Amino acid sequence: MLDSRNGALVDIDIDGNGATYSGKAGIYINGAKNLTLRNLRIHGFKGVDANGIFSTGNTRGLLKLESIELFDNGGGNGPEHNVYINHSTLDPNFTVLMRGSWSHDAYYGHLFKSRAQRNILEGNYFMGTKS
Repeated sequence: MLDSRNGALVDIDIDGNGATYSGKAGIYINGAKNLTLRNLRIHGFKGVDANGIFSTGNTRGLLKLESIELFDNGGGNGPEHNVYINHSTLDPNFTVLMRGSWSHDAYYGHLFKSRAQRNILEGNYFMGTKS
């Protein structure tokens, strides 16, 4: 559900299992400012070599990831990740806040990869597996 009053995407299970093509990610963020993703499950995009969450360099402000579960995302032909956030080309103070989330079982990629100017990680659980 998109809550446009608060710039939030909330309460969704995004399942890539069975997808034949998804582009770059389960959630692709481009041009957002002050976006919140809350109470989401993003999983199953390893079959289409895609990230769980991907953000371009056009993102700015504060990107909040709260109570997110990510798993089984990534690619076999090159690393894709559960979360991949690029640095902002528009905002020298671009900040990612990830709070109370669980990232696990990324497929040939990182559990959380960020090039953002500032990263704040609070109360998250990161659990890898053997490659």
